[in-house]
Amino acid sequence: MASDRDTLLLTGELAEGVGPGTAAATLSRLLEVPQEQALRLLAGGEQVVRTNLQFGDSFRLMEALREAGIGARLRP
Repeated sequence: MASDRDTLLLTGELAEGVGPGTAAATLSRLLEVPQEQALRLLAGGEQVVRTNLQFGDSFRLMEALREAGIGARLRP
């Protein structure tokens, strides 16, 4: 279960059929970062993206990433 001290990690994995451009556009929108930065985050393997997420925020963000086929996990 997520807490208010979770850290979001991108794993660098994409679901089958999800291209880097599509994933970057989604990630850009979800994280409110430029698409070029989202591409770098996706290409860099496991990276810390956000820390100290509020429970509701981390839950919604993980669900949106999962639905978009972008690999991520929460680390307490």
